[in-house]
Amino acid sequence: VGSKTVKSFAVPSRPTGLGVEPGTLEEASARTIRFDEEVRVSVGADNSWIQVIVHGTRRMDDVLPFMPFPPMAFTNPVYVVRRR
Repeated sequence: VGSKTVKSFAVPSRPTGLGVEPGTLEEASARTIRFDEEVRVSVGADNSWIQVIVHGTRRMDDVLPFMPFPPMAFTNPVYVVRRR
């Protein structure tokens, strides 16, 4: 919120296997790790913005040789404007 980290979560992982996922699509989907959490944050009395950033820990070069660093993803900022 407004460039300050207000919540952090550790999400468990599972070993990554290369190649075709065994089993049916439903079985592969059941092995997918998902993070589903309602997060409430306080943005204060002034206008601000909220952004979600996700960092991985395992380097991606075992799957993508040209990417020898951990994955990262982020949302666009969501602006919170207070009307007075």
